[in-house]
Amino acid sequence: MECCGIDIDSLMLAIQLQRQDLEECEQSKKGKHRDDEIIDSEVALEACRQELEEMATLISDQALCISIAKAVESDALLIAEAKAAEEQAASDRALALRLSGNPPATSTTGTTKTNEKKRPADHLDDASIERFKLMNRFEPDHAESSSSFSPALVGEFRAKKLEHDTPNRTYCSKPSCSTFVPPAFIAKDVARCPKCSQRTCVHCKGPFHHGVCPSDTVSQQVLELATQNGWQQCKACKRVVELEQGCNHITCKCKAEFCYVCGERWKTCSCPQWHEERLYNRANAIVDRANDVAVINEAVRQRRVEQERLNLIENHECTHERWRGRPGPRECEECLDVMPLFIYECRQCRIMACRRCRFNRL
Repeated sequence: MECCGIDIDSLMLAIQLQRQDLEECEQSKKGKHRDDEIIDSEVALEACRQELEEMATLISDQALCISIAKAVESDALLIAEAKAAEEQAASDRALALRLSGNPPATSTTGTTKTNEKKRPADHLDDASIERFKLMNRFEPDHAESSSSFSPALVGEFRAKKLEHDTPNRTYCSKPSCSTFVPPAFIAKDVARCPKCSQRTCVHCKGPFHHGVCPSDTVSQQVLELATQNGWQQCKACKRVVELEQGCNHITCKCKAEFCYVCGERWKTCSCPQWHEERLYNRANAIVDRANDVAVINEAVRQRRVEQERLNLIENHECTHERWRGRPGPRECEECLDVMPLFIYECRQCRIMACRRCRFNRL
């Protein structure tokens, strides 16, 4: 007997082998955590176990249904053959009585009623046999079998399910379209209609517009806070940047370069390249990294600060070609992760970066 193109015995054997694998995995994990601790792997194993049990039950039920259908079909055929034999025997007996001159006593009314009652039963038996044949022939592979549902209907159902399961749904802002936009077609708060390619704002649900959407109250509050603190926003990726020290040349994570004072593209404005206060803050931070900073006198320290200030002015557009290692723990100035063993330091501009930022960001 087969199910889904594979015989039942092979399916049950595969499920049994998977059960054994689960048991071995559970045995290997016993005693490695607290009793009250919830482990993700155990939750996954339990979910897999339940799925195997449901699959085994489904296969057993389907095999039973197929067996019953075949049994009913074979029994119905045997009953029909026995019934035909009885009718043939009765017909032969009646013929023999007629030939012997003793025809059987019959009642026209009774015969008519008997035939009237008998024909629906015969018709019902034939219909039942045909129905059981069809049932035995139908062995669905899954709940969305193509023998019951067309691909177009299945696709429409899945699309509607995705639409109803999506919170805060976005529809095409074009009135003549109004097509639902799946989450896969939404990027950076902009939804692109899969039917007409119209762009829609996910916040106000209107046509796409540049800048922060007035309906996005959270972003509006962030921009107000940035204005109050003198922060700048990258016009390429809309990130908010805070400059604590150094020059006004900002290189965003998206690789866009702009002026921290006005926000315009770098070298397209007349703003100063640095403010003395931020420049001295950066120079002091570099000098304080030295191992002997605690024992040098103030005059030596001030000379070092001035040297670093001049170095920053000269290398404010550093390409970071030469590096050296410094022992840790040190904080990466790009991602702010603390490197416990060592960190890289640029020999020109003195920026410190971890290995990831050195090779992927700078």
